[in-house]
Amino acid sequence: MNLRSIAAKTKLLWTLPVFITLIGCAGNNDILPQKLGELNLTTVIRGEKATKIIREMHGKVLGATEYIIGYYGGDQSGNILYVSLFENENDARKDLMDMSVKLVAGTPVFTPLTFREKDGGVYLRTEGMGFVHYFFRRNRALIWWQVTPDYADSTYRDLLNADFQNI
Repeated sequence: MNLRSIAAKTKLLWTLPVFITLIGCAGNNDILPQKLGELNLTTVIRGEKATKIIREMHGKVLGATEYIIGYYGGDQSGNILYVSLFENENDARKDLMDMSVKLVAGTPVFTPLTFREKDGGVYLRTEGMGFVHYFFRRNRALIWWQVTPDYADSTYRDLLNADFQNI
């Protein structure tokens, strides 16, 4: 991956909140936590708009059947919860494993992964683009939390305790 490609991806990630604000899609929320740490959920994006955002961010179509994106602390904060819903738990588990393998040693954008096991699940962490990123699987959902470092600890604890029963 060359520097121009990295710069283009970084620019996309930084302009994404502005883009989302412009298209403004606040959907119903029956899955995402209303609050993580001190951060309130301010915007939820679902449906085709969420799918388009994920597709543009990754440069390809992924295997999930639905995406839900939640902004915490304001749309410009960069604190974003991405939930990818899969057909079943096995598909979600496979996607988590595939993503982990790609990120384990780090990339030009992300630091090498660290992980911990808890209650039979694996919880992964990396840093990149000025954020801390946590991701894990819960039932048929892959959950990715992008958060500014100053809110990382308090919001992550709340995220781990969140009830994702509607997934």
